[in-house]
Amino acid sequence: MKNAISYFLIFKLKPMKSNVFKFSLIFLIFFLGVFSHVARGHEEQENNEGIQVYKIFDPSRIFEHMHNKVVHFPIACGMVSALFEIISFRFSYFSTPANILLGISSLSAIGAFLSGKSIEEEYEREVKDNSILHSALELHETFGFVTMIVYSLALVLKFIPKMQRVASVIVILMVPIIGITGYLGGLLAH
Repeated sequence: MKNAISYFLIFKLKPMKSNVFKFSLIFLIFFLGVFSHVARGHEEQENNEGIQVYKIFDPSRIFEHMHNKVVHFPIACGMVSALFEIISFRFSYFSTPANILLGISSLSAIGAFLSGKSIEEEYEREVKDNSILHSALELHETFGFVTMIVYSLALVLKFIPKMQRVASVIVILMVPIIGITGYLGGLLAH
């Protein structure tokens, strides 16, 4: 059985080497499509006859709740980047898409943190009476800051040849931190 798996991994995945970039591009286009769907504001309105009508796209509302839209990029791209880093220990050609996703994760983590800081005061007023939610907010902010700093550090380390493996391990170890940050954000949003 082990020989069959080795055969599959060695011989069947080699042609995929040329398709890794295509897969990464399709992955990026998919998430951009998801973002454009999430960015669409929709609201329920009544027309003249009293029938409920949904306004599917309202360009004036694209930048509302920007934090809720941006946070999905560092989570998704970070998780997939970590997965690609693990695979790249065996198949080195996965390191390029992992690095691209790490760059997207790093930049979007900065955007998520800054957009979160812009709504922090408003949200703190809403949760000031609830100590549990206030604690979750503080933890979410701390883990978000850690995510932003560590992703940025890992991205910089990727450009230092002797530190690339260290950066890969850092990205893999960030998976629980991303999960905790996302979980706390979900608690606060829902």
